[in-house]
Amino acid sequence: MASVPKTDRGPGGDREPPGAGGARLALAVAAALVAASVLLELAVGEPPADGGILTWMDDQRPGLIVLDEVLVFTGLALGAAAFTARRAVDRRLGERLAVAHGLVGLTVVMLFVTSLGGGRFVYPVHDIAVENEDSAALVAGWFYGGQHMVWLLYGTVVLAVVVAARHLATAWFTRVGVAVAVCAIVGSYPDALGPGPTLVVRLAFVAWLILLAIVVPVRAVAAPPVAPELVDGSARG
Repeated sequence: MASVPKTDRGPGGDREPPGAGGARLALAVAAALVAASVLLELAVGEPPADGGILTWMDDQRPGLIVLDEVLVFTGLALGAAAFTARRAVDRRLGERLAVAHGLVGLTVVMLFVTSLGGGRFVYPVHDIAVENEDSAALVAGWFYGGQHMVWLLYGTVVLAVVVAARHLATAWFTRVGVAVAVCAIVGSYPDALGPGPTLVVRLAFVAWLILLAIVVPVRAVAAPPVAPELVDGSARG
């Protein structure tokens, strides 16, 4: 007696690849955390360029604390998404995504480094706090310079995914990916854009993560044909 192995089915009846559920969850969590970081950074605003950073740190302390923690968990979620998504695509696409996975790893490291700078805004280290304007300016450069690099990497990751999947993806997915990559790179310059445009272009990257969470089970991975004698769940010996 033989039985047909159970397989999860994705949209359109295609076989659900292993790890697709975990990839969807990780991407959705990453999207929510990136959106939270965008809104929190907008809420705390930029430190004043003409002094008064210490006062700004005290006024924005609750938001800076949350933002710092969100960046850490964003890195963890993106790392989990890259790991699980690799299992959810076929082998050839997984090989083509090697560069994108490497860039995600670099982005995760950059998020952690940036969060270290953000932590210096609010957490003393061995009772050593930021207590003068020069130190505060150094920490501000560390944190916001790190955020600039993170968004440049977000855009580069999107481009790497689009290039890797160009032979399998539809034309609209490629076009959307290129547009989102441009938005993320442009969004790394908030001082030039201003709060409103920065919010819009950065949320485009959040929308792209949600799109990936929806389409991550690659539809090219079709269910294998089932022999007619196995349809009823048994085979004749």
